[in-house]
Amino acid sequence: MRKLKGFSIWLPVMDGDNEESALAGSMSFLDERIEHNWDSKRELGEGFAKMLNLKGLAWDVYLLYPPGVMWTDDQPPEPSFWMHQLSAENGADGKLILNPGKFIHELMNLLGIGDWRKAWDLAFILHLKGLNAVMREGVQASLDDVLKAVSPSRGGSGTNEK
Repeated sequence: MRKLKGFSIWLPVMDGDNEESALAGSMSFLDERIEHNWDSKRELGEGFAKMLNLKGLAWDVYLLYPPGVMWTDDQPPEPSFWMHQLSAENGADGKLILNPGKFIHELMNLLGIGDWRKAWDLAFILHLKGLNAVMREGVQASLDDVLKAVSPSRGGSGTNEK
């Protein structure tokens, strides 16, 4: 899973959103593969909104890109898959409202892990524990650890296998 790379863009949308709160929020996602950025002018939010054909700002959006995609234009590249937590007024497709199981299934397909049951197991574990709860407990959990738990081929017990 070292080939997995994440970018978290924090931007001012709600009251209290600032660089300090973004830094505090980024502490919930402690993984060397995630790069955090503060977009004070909301330029990335506007660029992604344009690319995704949204009426408003792109925030609370989750995009997947295959390996090798490069940002070479003024516009961000189109993702291979995306989901959101936006209102209908923002122009986002209601069929793309964030569904963690579906999103993780798409991620696993992108990574070449084709067993859909493992994707749903992973989504359930993340939903059940919650990333913030895992961090509060001081557990050093990662996506790799969760995948091992649901996939015997990755050295886990495979107790969720059918």
